[in-house]
Amino acid sequence: MIDAPTHDELGPLVKAMADGLHADPGWTHVVPDDDARLLAGRTLIGHAARMAFRNGTVLVAREDGAIRGGIIWAAPGEFPPRWTRQLPAAAPMVGLTARIGARTVRELSRFGQAIDQALPPEPVWYVQALSVTPAGQGRGLGAALLGQVLAKSDATSVPCYLDTGKQANVAYYQRFGFALLDERVLWQDGPTIWRLQRQPQGAAEVS
Repeated sequence: MIDAPTHDELGPLVKAMADGLHADPGWTHVVPDDDARLLAGRTLIGHAARMAFRNGTVLVAREDGAIRGGIIWAAPGEFPPRWTRQLPAAAPMVGLTARIGARTVRELSRFGQAIDQALPPEPVWYVQALSVTPAGQGRGLGAALLGQVLAKSDATSVPCYLDTGKQANVAYYQRFGFALLDERVLWQDGPTIWRLQRQPQGAAEVS
């Protein structure tokens, strides 16, 4: 089942999404240490999930009564968020720096800024994060989550954009009508991302 989380479910949602993205090649390149990467993932996804909860731009996938994954997106023109909306992230980032080190946090910041700079200049529905726990993968949960945002794209006649750090995901997203924009190395000896965009495909009802 796909629906909106309650405030009390943000913790389980963040854990599920961080677990699903733990082996992502981009994250692994920037934060090689497993424990540090898990902590960083939960901190950063936690901030994004709380912002998305306030904006109504997050959904969860449920299976057998448990949250197995989620999707966080931004409506056209809403990303990156205004600096005032990012102030609540300051305290968690201070805590994260104390636990994984300033150098690693700087690399994470560099990674995030490079991802943001790779966004298309035109308005798009931006899939900021889509993740399903390893145990929940292969059951169509990711497709069901993504379909909710694609319906909004179709209904508003605005393209949908996402990036992935895993080359094998390109073919997966192409099944939904995404076209590969390019393969991009974010900086010298840095991680690689694949940028994809899908044109709206007729009218659809926004849920």
